[in-house]
Amino acid sequence: MIDVIFTGGTIGSAVENGYIAPAGGQKKMLFDLYQKQENVPSAEFRTHEPFYILSENMDAAHLNLLADTVRDILSSHADTEGIIILLGSDTLQYTAAYVGLLFRHAPVPIMLVCTNYVLTDARANGVENFTSAVKIICDHDRQEDGSLVCVPYKNPDAQSVVHNALALMPHLPYDDRLYSLPFDEAAFEREITACGLTLPDESARLTDICPVQFIKPLPGQAYPNLQPHVRSVLLDTYHSGTIRTEGEELESFCKKAHEQNIPVYLLGADRPDQYESTKKYGELGIRVLRGISPVTAYMLLWLNSQ
Repeated sequence: MIDVIFTGGTIGSAVENGYIAPAGGQKKMLFDLYQKQENVPSAEFRTHEPFYILSENMDAAHLNLLADTVRDILSSHADTEGIIILLGSDTLQYTAAYVGLLFRHAPVPIMLVCTNYVLTDARANGVENFTSAVKIICDHDRQEDGSLVCVPYKNPDAQSVVHNALALMPHLPYDDRLYSLPFDEAAFEREITACGLTLPDESARLTDICPVQFIKPLPGQAYPNLQPHVRSVLLDTYHSGTIRTEGEELESFCKKAHEQNIPVYLLGADRPDQYESTKKYGELGIRVLRGISPVTAYMLLWLNSQ
């Protein structure tokens, strides 16, 4: 038995009055399209629907409810072979990171599946992504393969790739292709521990408002004031792992953060041939997260900022 969680998104939507909107009939359509294919595993599906939204409307309440649903399946359905979460692509990476952090040691595979276009569109990859998820679950051997939380996805004009849920990168503008970093679980856990963070267990929940101030580098950008709800800061970098360290802006911002006991973390500075500008990271008390996706870092800090 495979448990399928419907949450909406494009894979659960249809074009109505010129707009893409959630539509209940898409559930049956997905199963019908799957079963019409040749040489696919014969599987039984049990469905769940904790909510049904477009994924851009995903918030902490929805994510917590999704986690509750996964927990309920794992505790109440001993016959489940795996879980497939159907969701939209806009916030796919954030949901995947959250599920991956909480359920990285789940006893069955957990797949997150979306589509780039509605299922009736010839360009849609949803059925192929869903089929890949079913095959992974049916072929999975926990003793040999271990725990598995991942996202099977087919980019246009490319083969389907199975991405680790904790390694996904943000989408590029105007692009539905999915990319991820190489992932090594042991190295990931070491890096988290070295930066003074803890990995959550299955019971972890998100606060209503994310207390992470996420700042992207832009030429001439001023640093924002730290709002009362902020508990940590996450600095993104340019592709070389650099940000502007000349001038007083960064130093002043970090000083204010440290005075308020707000840790400052930085992404992307993990190349061996670092630039001179990166020397100030240590001087300013910035904690560098190496080899970690910005999405996963954001969700991890949210979970650590209770």
